[in-house]
Amino acid sequence: MTAPIVGTACVLLVLLQDIVPGKSWYHSGAYAWALILLTAALVWRTRAARRNRECAAGIAVASAGAAVVAIAGLAATLLGPDTHTIIRAPAERIPISEPPGVIAFPSLDAFGAAIEFTPQGRSAFRVRARRYFGAYIFTSMSRDVAILKAATAADAHLTITQPDNSSFLSPVLLFSGQSEIAGRTLPVDSFAVPALRRSIKAVLFSARAIAQMDPEVSRDPRPGVLFAVNDERGRLIPGAIRLVRSGARATIGGLTLEVGVASYPAVTIAAAPYWPLLLLGLLLYALGLALALRRLKIRHA
Repeated sequence: MTAPIVGTACVLLVLLQDIVPGKSWYHSGAYAWALILLTAALVWRTRAARRNRECAAGIAVASAGAAVVAIAGLAATLLGPDTHTIIRAPAERIPISEPPGVIAFPSLDAFGAAIEFTPQGRSAFRVRARRYFGAYIFTSMSRDVAILKAATAADAHLTITQPDNSSFLSPVLLFSGQSEIAGRTLPVDSFAVPALRRSIKAVLFSARAIAQMDPEVSRDPRPGVLFAVNDERGRLIPGAIRLVRSGARATIGGLTLEVGVASYPAVTIAAAPYWPLLLLGLLLYALGLALALRRLKIRHA
C-alpha cells in the first residue's frame, strides 16, 4: 500500500497551492523537484503494487488521479506567473495579460463595492474574498487608504497632484509604499499642492500604533495620518508636521488638510492548478482509493 501513501503526498503538496495560495515557494526549484520526485516514486510504487491482485486496479486508478493532480501542480509551478498584488485608485481600469482581461476598481462613490474582472471574450465577475478562474486565484483584500481634501487657510479648495509632476492625483492616498519609522514598518505616500508650492509626505498610523507610541491617546479608536509639509525646495517647513486623526482637519504649514481613513480593496493574482484538471485528478484519486479499500474488505471478510 506504499503507492497510495506517495499519491497522498502528491495530492497534499499540490492542494497547498489552493489552500494557501500565492506563496513564492511554489515557483521554486525545490517545490518543482519535490513534485517530480514524488511522481516518479508514485509510478515506481504503482508498478510494484501490481503484485497485489486484489488491490491493483484500485491502486492504479488512485495513482493515475494523483499523477493528474501532480501534473496540474507542476504546470502552475513552471508555467504560471509569479504572485502579484494590484493596488489602484478608485474607478481605475487596468488591463492585465495573465489572465488576459481588465480589472475595474470601484468608484469613490461605491467604496463598499467589489473589484470586477472582465476576462477577454467573456462576461465580467466580481472578486470578493476569493475567486477561482481557470489556472488563477483572485484574492480580494481590504487595505486602509486615506480620503483627502486640501484647502487654503481661507477654506478655498486646492488641487492635489503627483509629487514629481503636475498630473492630477486621486483624492485617495493608497499608501502603496512602506518606510521604517521608530522601529516600525509603516505605510507611506506623498502628494503635492502646486498652488501653494508644497510637497507633502504622509504616513498612515493605525489606532494601535498611535496608542503604542503615546498611551495617553489610546482611548481614541481612530487611525490617523502624519503629514509633513515641505516647501518648494523640499525642506520641511518649521512646525509643519502633525498627526491628523480620521474625520478631522488641521492647518499645517499654511495648508488645511482633512482626512478620512477607510477600507478599500486591492487584488492579488496567483497561479494555481487548473481547476478542471485538478478536480478530475481528485475524483480519480478518491475513486481508486475507495475501490482498493473495498477489495481489501472483501478479502478479509
